[in-house]
Amino acid sequence: MPISRLLLLPLIAKAQHWFHLPQTVGPTGDYTTAERARLKRVDPYIEGSATAIPSGSDFLKDLLANGSKPMANTKALDVHEWANAVGVEVANATARNIYGTDVVMTSEGLQPTVQADYFAFWGLEDRPRRLALLCMDLIEDYRAFVGYLLDNVIPLQAAFRQRRLPVFTSNWVRRPDDGLYGALDRFYGSTGIQTGENPMYVYSRDGSLPMAEIAPTADEIANGWAIKSNHLSKFADIDSDGRSVFYNKLKAAGVDTLVIVGAWTEDCVAATAFDAVDKYNLDTVVVTDGVGTATPAHFPGLKVMHAALTKMATTAELLAYLATPGTTLPALPTTALLQAETVRHDDGAVVPLQHVLLMPLPHVLLIVGVSALITAFASVKLTLRAVKHGIEDAVPYCSMDSV
Repeated sequence: MPISRLLLLPLIAKAQHWFHLPQTVGPTGDYTTAERARLKRVDPYIEGSATAIPSGSDFLKDLLANGSKPMANTKALDVHEWANAVGVEVANATARNIYGTDVVMTSEGLQPTVQADYFAFWGLEDRPRRLALLCMDLIEDYRAFVGYLLDNVIPLQAAFRQRRLPVFTSNWVRRPDDGLYGALDRFYGSTGIQTGENPMYVYSRDGSLPMAEIAPTADEIANGWAIKSNHLSKFADIDSDGRSVFYNKLKAAGVDTLVIVGAWTEDCVAATAFDAVDKYNLDTVVVTDGVGTATPAHFPGLKVMHAALTKMATTAELLAYLATPGTTLPALPTTALLQAETVRHDDGAVVPLQHVLLMPLPHVLLIVGVSALITAFASVKLTLRAVKHGIEDAVPYCSMDSV
């Protein structure tokens, strides 16, 4: 057992009565020890797993230190408080019990009498963070609906770039004739194409391009930080091996905190935020005045994310945070290599280095070994050529094209 865990043993012993609770292990109950061990090895959500981004957190330590304290990030709501919060009327405030649940009747149907509001426990200032900004689907076709967001997105982009923090840009690229149809297409349906009413697709010639004012830089494009997307969740866009393009790039840069601006609040923003937190263990900030939509679902969408999993912040709050020395960490030093270096895959295709960094170790060793043999062969060939022609100061490097 690591020394850090040994030091926690006194806390664990003290917390036995609330930390180790009775469980019912079985096919429909709690996890078995083996099932938990498997998840700890492979689930990218779990701190310390082989596939997780290092978060800089030690939640077990925090849990043992704070678990006996009352919950600080919640508020209990009585019937009239939660009814007012969601805009429903209480038709009958007298509770009745249905299968163990005390409920009251509202104008929208039955609801449990006991409800609570929750919000993020963590703060940006808790620890130094590696942040990335995602500018989501702010494309020309959407300018009429979300162009006003640029007043806040532009200074945020500038602040991230000034601090050399990754800035990602996604653009929605669905077209009526692309053949990439699925369940979301069926949700919106097959009408409204000629009239341009169906929000599933982009219609104008340059409509899929990011708005010019917030377009990615040449360096960001070279880094692979511009992502063409045909999914609500930007983590769902995959490479030829079925891996998440966005997640692999975040992992290569060591990002542990994702900041989201863009469109649409209740669609792409929400889907990406849920994946970021629940699937990929990323602390996530939604910029409340940096996201928008074209439907009345904007404010309900913000409320759902606020209550479920994200930190909410305004542009001004984020800019103040970024201006505070020592709050952010730079992207991992591999970023410079990711921009320029490529290797050749066994099918002859050029593979970006960030893909190699995320390959299983045996694959990496094979590629490195083959590359080393090719380089050695090229060097020997160049040396023999130099000797043959009496060249004393042969160039010490040759490209693959010269082999």
